[in-house]
Amino acid sequence: LNQKLAIYTPSQLDESQKKVYGELEEAHENYNKQLKILYERKKRYVSYLHSKGDGEVKVNRCIYPHVNITIKNEQHHVMETSTLPVSYYVQNNEFIIV
Repeated sequence: LNQKLAIYTPSQLDESQKKVYGELEEAHENYNKQLKILYERKKRYVSYLHSKGDGEVKVNRCIYPHVNITIKNEQHHVMETSTLPVSYYVQNNEFIIV
């Protein structure tokens, strides 16, 4: 598409060429938008694959007391409110809190 756009000089086009040029530019913009959306989706999926241990629970903002977290038959009971980011995961059958 870039090659098709590169052969045109916008100031030296007749009406039909301007129309084709405009359509090519619009298609180019649409493809760029789609690529950005797909790239963001890819980043999100890759982040899912980077979980620690055998499953991971990430708390970004707040976790409240009396919450039970179960990962691979291992349980953790939260006793206190925490507003700091924290991760829970199981590795070698041991519940780890980071």
